[in-house]
Amino acid sequence: MGSPVNLISSNPRSNLIINGGMRFDQRREGAVFSTIGGSNSTYVCDRWRQDRDISATTVTSRSSAAPPAGFTHFQRLSVTTGASVTASQFSEWIQQIESTNTVDLKFGTAQAESLGLSFWIRSSIAGPSSGVIRNASRSYVFSFNIDVANTWEYKTITIPGDTSGTWIIGDPGAAGLVLGFCQSAGTTYRTTAGSWQTGIFVGATGGNNITAVTGATYDLTGVQLKIGAPREFEHRNFAQELALCHRYCEVMRPSPGAGIASGLFANTGVGSAIIHYQVKRVNPAISVTNATSFRMNNASNNFRVVSVNSAFSSLNSAVLSFNATSLPANAPFNLDVDNANGVGVITFDAEF
Repeated sequence: MGSPVNLISSNPRSNLIINGGMRFDQRREGAVFSTIGGSNSTYVCDRWRQDRDISATTVTSRSSAAPPAGFTHFQRLSVTTGASVTASQFSEWIQQIESTNTVDLKFGTAQAESLGLSFWIRSSIAGPSSGVIRNASRSYVFSFNIDVANTWEYKTITIPGDTSGTWIIGDPGAAGLVLGFCQSAGTTYRTTAGSWQTGIFVGATGGNNITAVTGATYDLTGVQLKIGAPREFEHRNFAQELALCHRYCEVMRPSPGAGIASGLFANTGVGSAIIHYQVKRVNPAISVTNATSFRMNNASNNFRVVSVNSAFSSLNSAVLSFNATSLPANAPFNLDVDNANGVGVITFDAEF
């Protein structure tokens, strides 16, 4: 089968999924996320969240090793130590689609639009697999078959619009739709595929539980969800896709010596600076990694940052307070990083 890839999209927003080709992994830059049995969730590739409550030990990461033709990356789940799945356990990858981008779906009305889903999947375990489209109270579970183990396969699914239920639209603070891919689920979270139902489900009855098998792998890329029939993946250009990711998370890793912002020493212990970023979905949570790799420099000295506080954040800027000692009060400074104590990172997170 040829690779269904369209390198130029005439409508960059026709795909409701952001980072469907798994090109961006701002938080980890390819580093693995390892989990030992229990309940947890985290983002690996941008916009893709790993949700799980299982006993198995797993590793999730972005990989560039042998993706399907036309793609550079995929997201992988590897099972380090498998464990049986109880009725109330599950493991899935989800993307929550902002409700400002789902208005034209018209879900919850008689005019609800059907959706076309397409993706590339590979697993070490052949057989029945599944996923879901849902909100907080309604689910449509879809099923597909992995025909050959360890082989990339292209799948297409048609999902009828939901004419029932309450669907949030136009609110940046809420998800309007969730797309999920099931790696494992107990009976509580499985149901018959192929129709809209009331309830929150993860996968289809009879699907494989990947996380029960030590050494199993599950790979995904090229995910597209759009109004109408499924169609080949539409590649946005690099800058477009990254800008869409930045609405939800923006990670700054300045090069050593590169200026980040200018500020003012408020007193002998604190320097404050305004940092600008792309407009976010909501006011972001701000975290700083390796704060002591940042420096405040003025005409006469470099001052090593001891810690950082977030004084204020808005949709597109934040005031950060950089704490140090023996600062010259009321003097200007330039903020940079030298990575003397690890890579200095500032993360602005506005994900769901």
